[in-house]
Amino acid sequence: MDFAPFIAIISLFVALPWLILHYVTKWKTAPKMTGEDERLLDEMYNLARRLEDRVNTVERIVAADNPDFRPGLGDYRSQPDYRLDPPVAAEELMSDNSRTKFYLDKQDAKWKGVCAGIADYTGIEVIWVRIAMILLTLAGGFPWTLIAYALVAWMAEPKPIGLYQDRDDQKFWQGVRSNPTRSTTEVRAKFRELDRRLADIELHYTSRNSALANEIESLR
Repeated sequence: MDFAPFIAIISLFVALPWLILHYVTKWKTAPKMTGEDERLLDEMYNLARRLEDRVNTVERIVAADNPDFRPGLGDYRSQPDYRLDPPVAAEELMSDNSRTKFYLDKQDAKWKGVCAGIADYTGIEVIWVRIAMILLTLAGGFPWTLIAYALVAWMAEPKPIGLYQDRDDQKFWQGVRSNPTRSTTEVRAKFRELDRRLADIELHYTSRNSALANEIESLR
C-alpha cells in the first residue's frame, strides 16, 4: 500500500495548519514591547557597554601601577584596547526603525530576502532556515509555503542600513525578540557586575589608605 498520498494529505491539511496556528498563538501571547520600552532598553544597553569600556580602562591602569591588583576582566595585558563610538541619543540612533520588527534582509538575500530576514530576526543561521523552507515545501507544504513566502515578501519592509551598531548589538536584539524579560535581566546583571568591579577597585585603594576610606565612607 502506498502511504505517500496519505502522508502528503496529513502534512498539508493537518500538520501545516497546526504549525502555523501554534506559532501565531505563541507570537500573540508573547510579551510585547512598546516603542518607549524599546528606546529605554536600547539606552540602558548602550550605557552598560560604555561603562564597561571605561571600567576596563580603569582596571588596566590600576593593574599597571599595582601588580598585586587582580582586575575582574582577567589579565589586563591580554585585553584589547577598544573604544566604542561616542554616545548617540537613542532617538537619533533608532529614528523610526524598530529593532523588534521583522525586516527583509536584502543584503544577504537569495531571492526577496525572506529567509535571510527570518534568520536575522531569530538568530538562526540562514542556511538552516533555507533548508527548512525547502524541506517543508517538499514535505507537502507546496504551494502554501510559496504563497506565504510571496505574502511576506510583499508585506514586510527591507531592513534599514545600519540597524545594528555591530555584531554584539545584533545578537542582543535577537535575544530581545525571543525573550525580552531575559534580555532585560541580562542588562541588569551587567550593571551589577560593573558595580562589583568598581567596588573591587575602591576596596583595593581604600584598604591601604585609611584616610581615603574614611572620606569615601562619609560620602555614602
